[in-house]
Amino acid sequence: MSNPTTTAAKVIYEVTCEVEDEINERFADWLTKHVDEIVKLENGNLFAKALITKLDNSLVGGQNPSKNTYVMQYYAYSKETLQTYLTKYSAGMREDGLKHFGDKFKATRRSFAIKSEVIPPPSQSNNFGYVF
Repeated sequence: MSNPTTTAAKVIYEVTCEVEDEINERFADWLTKHVDEIVKLENGNLFAKALITKLDNSLVGGQNPSKNTYVMQYYAYSKETLQTYLTKYSAGMREDGLKHFGDKFKATRRSFAIKSEVIPPPSQSNNFGYVF
C-alpha cells in the first residue's frame, strides 16, 4: 500500500469500535479481512489506504478502558469517494459486523478533512562516495 505522503488522500474516515472481551480475538481476526475488503472496493479507487490501530493509553501514562478499542482510519481520495462509500457500501459493511458479533461491540464514526501534512526532511548520510 502507498504511504500517505505519496497519495492524494484528502479525507480521513475514522471508525472506532469498542469490543467486549468475549469476542475480542475473533473480532480482531475478522477486522483485518473487513478493512481489506473496504480498501479494495471499486478496484481500490475509494481509499488510498487504511490503518488499523488498537488504543493503548499506557504509552502516554494513561489508563486503558475496560473494553478493547480499535480505531480504523481510512484515507479517502476525496469527499466524493467517501460519499460513494457511504451511500453504496457502508450499510452492507455495517450489517456484516452485526451479523458476526451482534451487540457485543459498539462503533462510532467521524471524518476529517486533511488540511496539511508535516513531514521531516530526508535524512542525509555523512558517508560520501561513489557506488560503482
